[in-house]
Amino acid sequence: MTIRKTIPAAATKSDVELRDANLTGRRFVAALALSAALSLSCSVDAHRAIACTFVYGGESTVVPVPETGDPYQVEGQDIGSRFHVKPVLHAGTPDGRLLEVYTFGRYDQGNVILHELNLGLDGPLPVSGGRYGLTGRQFVYEKDARELEYWCGLAAN
Repeated sequence: MTIRKTIPAAATKSDVELRDANLTGRRFVAALALSAALSLSCSVDAHRAIACTFVYGGESTVVPVPETGDPYQVEGQDIGSRFHVKPVLHAGTPDGRLLEVYTFGRYDQGNVILHELNLGLDGPLPVSGGRYGLTGRQFVYEKDARELEYWCGLAAN
């Protein structure tokens, strides 16, 4: 499709330039408004809460993931008698936010790390990550063949 501009015979060159500049200005304002709207929606979306679901022995536990600049200050949580988990949304990384999930086996001698997940979240979060959220379905096994299943995604509002 071809768009043609028709210029009245009485129009001068300055009228045409003024009309073109006005159209360009309107396009710029529309693009600026669209950009601002997208930035606002991304920033709101980027700060939605994240939660992890842990399944052990047929029991599900949903653990909210706190956003922090210092992940060492976040307390973990026991899952059953065999696992200890610590999901953290680390906000102070140079590359943006980083979802970290540490899974430990609980033993008499102390907790031993079994699994570590690091997922960079440097852009807007997806509206839906599917059934298993942002991380996909993860399985962790400890030395006595106990299984922990988990996934992390956007928390329900």
